Amino acid sequence: MRILVLNGSPKAQKSDTMCITRAFLEGLNECGQNEVEIVDAIRRKIRPCTGCFTCWYSEEQRCPQQD
Repeated sequence: MRILVLNGSPKAQKSDTMCITRAFLEGLNECGQNEVEIVDAIRRKIRPCTGCFTCWYSEEQRCPQQD
């Protein structure tokens, strides 16, 4: 199974939430090995929506921002 963890805490890997999440992931791995990817949102440069609606009307249906 592939698992994506989106961590929104500003403490990143040192947060209490990640401590609980790691315990949860260890429990999942007891049933079988899983592929886990953890993304710390605080380490990404994610800009807010500008309201241009390009994602709604373009053929790709993607945000034009390169973040």
